[in-house]
Amino acid sequence: MKLNGKELMENNCNSCHNTQGSDNMLAPPMSRVKDHFWDGDIVKKELRNTNVEWCKKPTGDKSVMPGARRKFCLMPR
Repeated sequence: MKLNGKELMENNCNSCHNTQGSDNMLAPPMSRVKDHFWDGDIVKKELRNTNVEWCKKPTGDKSVMPGARRKFCLMPR
């Protein structure tokens, strides 16, 4: 069974990128991640492809959130 994007996020991303926010956060909230990737000109398909590629192989040179990277380190694959 193929999961949709919402199910993938709930099953894989939300454990670290929760939207609650706290002093014990493991990663930036997904709303902040979206703000950094969404620039108003990017289309939904391109945004999805960018995020999929990032999740497959996160690297420092592809990071668009240097502050979060300093605070939380580089996201694991």
